[in-house]
Amino acid sequence: MLKRRLPALLIGPLLASGAWASPPTLLYDGNTEPVAQGWQQTQQSPHTETVGDGINGVDAGTTRFTTANAGSTSGQNLYRYGVSTANFITSVRLKALSIAPHNTLDAGLMFSVTDAFSPPMGSTVNRSTMLYLDPAAVGWGDDTGGTVPFNNLDGAFHEYALRYLNGQLSLYIDADYADIASGAATPLLSRSFVPSTTASAMVLFGDQSNDPNVNSDYVVDYVKFQNLDLPDPPASITATPGDGSVSVGFTPPADTGSSAISSYSVTAAGPGNVPAGSCTPTPALPTAGQTATCVITGLTNGVTYTLSVSAINDSGAGPAATATAQPRLVPAAGPAAVPSLSPAGLASLAAMLAAAAAGHNLRRRRRETRSAERTQEF
Repeated sequence: MLKRRLPALLIGPLLASGAWASPPTLLYDGNTEPVAQGWQQTQQSPHTETVGDGINGVDAGTTRFTTANAGSTSGQNLYRYGVSTANFITSVRLKALSIAPHNTLDAGLMFSVTDAFSPPMGSTVNRSTMLYLDPAAVGWGDDTGGTVPFNNLDGAFHEYALRYLNGQLSLYIDADYADIASGAATPLLSRSFVPSTTASAMVLFGDQSNDPNVNSDYVVDYVKFQNLDLPDPPASITATPGDGSVSVGFTPPADTGSSAISSYSVTAAGPGNVPAGSCTPTPALPTAGQTATCVITGLTNGVTYTLSVSAINDSGAGPAATATAQPRLVPAAGPAAVPSLSPAGLASLAAMLAAAAAGHNLRRRRRETRSAERTQEF
C-alpha cells in the first residue's frame, strides 16, 4: 500500500515557494520491526512479526503482529517508546484482523500513554489508563470512565489517537491532528490523568497480556506523535530575492505552545542543507498579525536557498515554516537602448534609401520638364 502524505501548502511571492513543516512526526513507519526504529520490546512466546513486502500477504510499508496461546498462558508482544514531553498527541494507524476481548487491566491489543511502564505487564496504575481494543468496543483498562462501541474488525485501517494535555487524557478515532490540537475534534472518551513527571512520557502499543486466550492479530501502518509544548510554525512566510541576499518575512504562529515565544530563528541553507546565513527579525517579537522581517546577506546569486523560520519557547524550537528563493542581480534602470542592425540589414536599408532617392529625383525631373513646356507655349 502507498503511505499517505501530508499535503504541502505553497506560500510566498513570485520566485519564492514555501511549505509548512508538518508538526506530527513518525515514531514508527511500519517498514521494519519497531525495535529497529528505537522501540523497546517486552515479549513472551509465541508471537510473530511479519514485515510486509506486498507478496507475503502483508502490504509493503506495514508490519503484522500476532500472538497465540501456549499452554496455560499466551504470547505477549508489547512495544514502548520514550518521549521528552508530557503534553502531546500520539496515534497508531492499524487494521485489526482478530482480537480477543480484554480482561480488566489486561488486553490483547492496547494503545497507551503513561509516565512510566514497569515491565513486563505494567503496574496497576500503568494499566488503568491504557486504551483497550475489543472486537466491538474501546475503553480504559480499569473498566472505568465508560466505553465506546466501535467495530474494530471491519477490515479497514483506523487511526486511534490519544491526547494528553494538562492532566486530561482523551481518545479520538480517525480525527485530524489539527482538529485534535485545536479542540475542534470531539473526544470519544476522556479522563483525568496526573503523571508523576511533566518532563517525559511513554507511548505503548501491542499485546500487553500473557493471559490465556487474550491474543491479537493486527497490522500497523504507523505511529505518529506531536509535541503540544512546542509552538506551531510561524505563519505567512515570504522570501524575496535580492542581489546576494534574501529578505524573509513572517507573522507569529497561531499557537505558541505551553509557554510564550521568547525568540525566533531565521536561517538559510544551501544545496545539501549546508548552513548559509541567518538574521535577526525586526521586530524581534511581533504581535499577532504583525509582520517581522530581516535580510540574510552573503548569498550567491543563482543558487537556490531554503529559508527556515521557527518559533522558540521554554520547551524549545517548534517546527519550521520554510520557503525557497534564488538571489539574483537586479539590473539598474538606464536610457533606452538604441536598436542596432546587422551588416545585411544595413545594406538592405541603404538600398531602400537609394531607391527612394532615385524615385524622388525622377519625379522632380518630370515636373521640371512639364513646367518648361508650358512656358514655351506662351
